[in-house]
Amino acid sequence: MARYETAFGRFGIRVGQILITAEDTIRATQYRNVERTLDRLLDLGVVPIINENDSLASNEIRFGDNDRLSALVANLVQASLVLLTDVDALYTAPPSQPGSRRVEYVPNVIDALGDIQVSGSGSKVGTGGMVTKLEAARVAAVSGIPTVLTCASNAGPAMMGDPVAPCSHRLRPAAPHAVC
Repeated sequence: MARYETAFGRFGIRVGQILITAEDTIRATQYRNVERTLDRLLDLGVVPIINENDSLASNEIRFGDNDRLSALVANLVQASLVLLTDVDALYTAPPSQPGSRRVEYVPNVIDALGDIQVSGSGSKVGTGGMVTKLEAARVAAVSGIPTVLTCASNAGPAMMGDPVAPCSHRLRPAAPHAVC
């Protein structure tokens, strides 16, 4: 949290940590409590830093990845979803694979899932890879939440609807066919 506080503090923005479990998005009472907490933090100008409460989540009831958690939270606060990765956009297959094509816009993520070949995480940074990002995009789409998938350096322009170039500081994938 100290790193978030320092990074956001440079811009005069306060942050607050929220730890939730999958059950907090399922049970009505907990859902409303999380919703009220997030709404109040946002009203106060505090950026919530949200993560799964691993100490309270049982193995049977876990998010397992922050992509799905972020899609559920985006639905909760009715916000657009930005999924950051080490590639600039969604591709029809891992970008290192010959013939892979960049997908600029996905009008229907549910239909598109059948046309995209993805693999697990190829990064030493993340654990879910493109599979969890597409699942999160599907969860968001069902709720009518717009989603952007790109690298951090392109997030601003992508959110504005501007075309984005390949990411300038891509991470080196651990496996040649993996995408994160």
